[in-house]
Amino acid sequence: MKNTTQILQWLLVVVFLVVVVVDTTSRRSEAKTLVSMANLLGPDLVMNVHCKSKDDDLGAHSVPYKVANYTFRFEPNLWETTQYWCRFVWTGGDHYFDIYIDRRDALKCNEVCTWQIYTDGPCMYDRYKEEYSLCYDWNPPK
Repeated sequence: MKNTTQILQWLLVVVFLVVVVVDTTSRRSEAKTLVSMANLLGPDLVMNVHCKSKDDDLGAHSVPYKVANYTFRFEPNLWETTQYWCRFVWTGGDHYFDIYIDRRDALKCNEVCTWQIYTDGPCMYDRYKEEYSLCYDWNPPK
């Protein structure tokens, strides 16, 4: 009787784990995250941005002041370790910032991370306050 109870307990644990993994995998694999950056550096300043992850190099892009945004999409990995960093260059400035860190941003963004880029650092849109209030410093120089 004791062996049967133990086998049933283990079977229940295995079934639970399979359900959790399948559910998490299906939700994460369908999720596409969008990152969007607006140039608010100042009039006549073009923002040159080059973003990368461990696996992807998105290339260099020029974004005029308040005219257009630079956007990209990706699928976060199952392990919640997805990270993108960008180099921002403009006349008088050259900085790096981790524009997406899964554990920092996944819940804040809800699949859409919208940023405004200023000379003193980037600010993310806070969907709860409905304003760009999640501001960060540039990454320290290496």
